[in-house]
Amino acid sequence: MAGILDKLLDLEKTPTARKYGKEEYGLDRFGAFLESLGSPQRHLHFIHIAGTKGKGSTAAFCESILRAAGFPTALYSSPHLEHFGERFRFNGSPWTSGEFESALEAFYTRLDPAQQRTFDGPHAYRTVFEVLTALALTAFLDFQKELQRASPSGLPLIVCWETGLGGRLDCTNVVDPLVAVLTAIGLDHVGILGNDIRAIAGEKAGIIKKGRPAIVCRQEPEAIGTVMDVFRNIAAEKGAPVVRAWEHNPCRMEGGDCVYTTPDGINGRSTPGLAGEFQAGNIEGAIAACWYTAKHFGGRLDEGAIRQGLAGVSWPGRLESHRDAAGRLLLLDGAHCPLSARALGAAAGKICASRVGEGVTLLLGMQGDKDHAGFVSALIDQLGREKVRRLVLYTIPGPRGGSAGRMAAEVEGLGLPVTIVEEPAAALLESLQEPGMVVSTGTLYTIGEFRRIFRERFC
Repeated sequence: MAGILDKLLDLEKTPTARKYGKEEYGLDRFGAFLESLGSPQRHLHFIHIAGTKGKGSTAAFCESILRAAGFPTALYSSPHLEHFGERFRFNGSPWTSGEFESALEAFYTRLDPAQQRTFDGPHAYRTVFEVLTALALTAFLDFQKELQRASPSGLPLIVCWETGLGGRLDCTNVVDPLVAVLTAIGLDHVGILGNDIRAIAGEKAGIIKKGRPAIVCRQEPEAIGTVMDVFRNIAAEKGAPVVRAWEHNPCRMEGGDCVYTTPDGINGRSTPGLAGEFQAGNIEGAIAACWYTAKHFGGRLDEGAIRQGLAGVSWPGRLESHRDAAGRLLLLDGAHCPLSARALGAAAGKICASRVGEGVTLLLGMQGDKDHAGFVSALIDQLGREKVRRLVLYTIPGPRGGSAGRMAAEVEGLGLPVTIVEEPAAALLESLQEPGMVVSTGTLYTIGEFRRIFRERFC
């Protein structure tokens, strides 16, 4: 299995990556590949989700609410925390590592010899993500066929479909979704998607399709004017209605609960399985998307499904907390842009406030193309500078990885004590030398390893 993936070049991660654009990331070539597989995307129903922050959580809320409403579901997301199988969920259950390996091997075997040779280079389908996306589509179609054989008159399978990078040229954008969901937009991947909000919003809005509702989640106050202007213009070109989720079904967080109003005007309350006040915007987008999905099939999304779906959601690595007998608290979150950092800082600040007298150690590793200083500044502004004891930095390996030394130089002006420990696992142990609270963030890629180490060493 590893050999199949090793044959592929991930254009986003290799030092020789070509510039993002239609030549390298055009969808025609990928669409032709899918056509040779029977165009599985044409036989499935999708909720397509793009955005800078919150798209994974929104997808998970959609999945959980739909399941509570009686729909079978599939979910495709990225990245994973511990193994590739986590990216594929079937009625809420991910593949195991072994199941993923078997599925990938079967996918490769079903290709004709000419297609298999494209894996050897020069590549017609060079990225790991393109292959995983094709795998998801074929696996979900097989799952749908199984469901139809078991229950021919049952509700249709709904695929919660998360964009990988951007939207317009992302290979997930080969689908014609029931609805498109656009979560909060901020500056991220600026070297690829553009260096201002307008350009990035335009790339994300590329998932809007003709006549399909475009669900817009809450936006940052300083960006909403620009973002909505871009979304409205692109939606108008495609004849797509724009739905402001915060008006369609407003939500607010109250004492750990989500208080919501359904699109039918019914008030409800639930304790979401994902913590953080920032989840209100993601929940609004998910409720709206599920409401329009149910409506498409002549049904109605009832309040009980919303309540049950919010409570039953599962999405590891987002404000995930671990405690040991000595009282140490490790908070793991995959935030990686200033927009996400502000939300994480506000949530962590409330947790810290309940732990009187303790300081916070920030454990940080990031990709090299991220705004390191902007991220840390946004995080500590919300968390409270006086609460931050020190910053422990580690290096992310690989061509796109950020070095701890470079990050240290970039955050020097923030006036925080900095400890550099190059290797991620050693940095985690260093951050846990003192009792108190550790907030580990900046990337999703080390969460699985950190979770495992904490459980083995401290629990």
